[in-house]
Amino acid sequence: APDVVPYGDTVVYLRGDMNGWSTDDAFTYQGDGKYTVAVALEADTTYGFKFASEDWATVNFGAGEGEDVNVVALADKVLARTNNNLSFTPTVSATYLFTIDATDSEAPVLLVENEEPYVGTPVYLRGAMNGWGTDEE
Repeated sequence: APDVVPYGDTVVYLRGDMNGWSTDDAFTYQGDGKYTVAVALEADTTYGFKFASEDWATVNFGAGEGEDVNVVALADKVLARTNNNLSFTPTVSATYLFTIDATDSEAPVLLVENEEPYVGTPVYLRGAMNGWGTDEE
């Protein structure tokens, strides 16, 4: 079956405190109803934001009425057509990947994750070749 783009030719953006609520950070359609954008965020800074089109009318999603506005990394958040902003406070300064699954275009699901989850953490290939240690040789 052909891939039907949920919002057609409408460009959708991450609009919020991280970019002055501008259209600087456009989502890229990846197929299968999914859109992604990566943005650099600073630790312990709270960012208000929405998933919206340039005109704020064609696409405008935030927190559902009466729902918690806070977004937690690695936890799905169902969005709604409301005027309520979402809020995200990263724990580390990094580039974060925002993924929207718009399979249900009227209730898209947001997932925010650190694009490089192991940044600053040494990662080793361990095995018999190095005695299961962290030696490089």
